[in-house]
Formats: sequence, C-alpha cells, structure tokens
Amino acid sequence: MEEWRYYYDRINSPAFALSFTANHAHLMPDGVEGFVDAIPLERVAEVRLADCFRNGHEQHLLPGQGDFDFGAMFALLERRGFKGHYMNAFGTLDDMQKARHDMVAMAREAGAPVT
Repeated sequence: MEEWRYYYDRINSPAFALSFTANHAHLMPDGVEGFVDAIPLERVAEVRLADCFRNGHEQHLLPGQGDFDFGAMFALLERRGFKGHYMNAFGTLDDMQKARHDMVAMAREAGAPVT
C-alpha cells in the first residue's frame, strides 16, 4: 500500500488511473476487503482476476483452482461503486474466454449487479 500511496498521493490527474490484481490483494494480510478499504476506489480503472490461495504464493490460477471468493469480491466492489472493468489474467486465451461465463454466474450468485 505504501508504494501505491506514494504515486496516487502525488499524481492528481484524470489520466492517471490505478489497476490492481485481485489475487495479489488476496495475499495481503488484510485480504481483498482490507485492500479495497485502503485504496481510492474512484481512481481504480481495472481489476485483474486470477485465483490463488489465501496467504499463499503469487499465482495466476484458473478460477476454482485456488480459494479466492470471486463472488464476494464482485459484490464488494459493485456495492462500493466500482466503475472500471474486470480483466481475466490467467491461463490461455481460451481459458480466459471460457471463464467469463463462470465469473458472471459467481457475481450473480453473490448478488452483484450484472449487465
């Protein structure tokens, strides 16, 4: 978080947006919710998606191969007003395309608005 703050506190420009990789936030001591609490969500333009194991190692697994709760993360971000986009960041292009439908289902099951 300190590295992020150094830049976003000093660069106040609409051209400077933030991106975070959700599975990296899952590795942080406070997890995804703590990470989202600590960032200026209005400046986040992209959330990159991959699975991993809580407090494990940095990995970009296919959804379901780790213990990341995608539905809870989608619901949290949408409830907080996230306006950016989500980007799959795992496996092959085919893996990422196939997972899109599963991700939408996870978001719906968690009560996140899906358009």
